[in-house]
Amino acid sequence: MKPSFKKTKFCFFSFFVFGEIFENFVEAFSEKFEAFTESRSWAINPPILFQREDGDEGEEEGPFIIGGELKIFDTLKGNVDRDDDIRSYHDVKSIIDFLTDESFRYSAEIEFTLDGEDIGDISSGVVSELLSDVLLGEWRKQLKLPES
Repeated sequence: MKPSFKKTKFCFFSFFVFGEIFENFVEAFSEKFEAFTESRSWAINPPILFQREDGDEGEEEGPFIIGGELKIFDTLKGNVDRDDDIRSYHDVKSIIDFLTDESFRYSAEIEFTLDGEDIGDISSGVVSELLSDVLLGEWRKQLKLPES
């Protein structure tokens, strides 16, 4: 069933990988991320992955940034069907689960935002309480979903 977007508001769930990022990490991570996004259906669209150098204009080099973004239903600002909200929850949870494994594998720190607001991080495979308990935990309770 396709969701109805007429009165629905959206927000953006984003992540950014921090720390020293090596070229072989970027290639391996990008391939795994692409396989992950193709392995399931998404509530709206699959997440996008981006890569860029983060330096001031005119600078030759800056830190390399890799991150991603997922458009999800905004339950706080819009009239969202419960099924669409549940699908968005599962989209976000699946990204967090995937990135937890990758964070552990590469000893990477990954920070998350929701519409630009910091909402937690994963460091070397350890998910912050803010991300696990506040974002996912409260969302799961609101939806009356069992713990997974």
